[in-house]
Amino acid sequence: MEIETPFKHKLMEQLEDRIFKRKLVLWQFYIKGLSQKAIQEETGIPTSTINDIIKKWDERGVIEDLTRSGRKKVITKKQENKIKRMQLTDRSRTAKSIQQEIVSSGDQVSYDQTLRVINDTFKSMYARYKIHLLDEHKKKRVTWSQNAMKWRDSKWKTIVWTDEKIFRTQPQHQKIRVKLFFD
Repeated sequence: MEIETPFKHKLMEQLEDRIFKRKLVLWQFYIKGLSQKAIQEETGIPTSTINDIIKKWDERGVIEDLTRSGRKKVITKKQENKIKRMQLTDRSRTAKSIQQEIVSSGDQVSYDQTLRVINDTFKSMYARYKIHLLDEHKKKRVTWSQNAMKWRDSKWKTIVWTDEKIFRTQPQHQKIRVKLFFD
């Protein structure tokens, strides 16, 4: 579209505005009586977009975007940290139980948002449920613990601890899902 006015630059910037484009399409279609193909040739807007603009105007009578109903789009940092803390305290908890507890405390967080935070923060993998320990393994554990005494707190936070009572002398074929924390 070629516009010859002193305000050409300003008008061309406005063409980038979606609302202005919608108004322009509707004006050309209803007031000037141009076809959708003619509007596309004059403005460069795809005919499918022109068709959508006209269809939405006929159905709703507004050109502004409607707001989404239902869940909130954005989860706050405070809610995100709350989900992470709850998962860290008990890594076997499901996203559904965490989401239900957060909702019962008054925050509005969807299941999908809760699951997304957990999946982005924790890596989930399978580990053997019962581990076979030999004397060699026990010696290695003692050596590791002696070396680990020199570690700083930041390194200790990267360790995943398990309940010692699940170790057996015979290997089992069961697996358990473990969530590793990456911050």
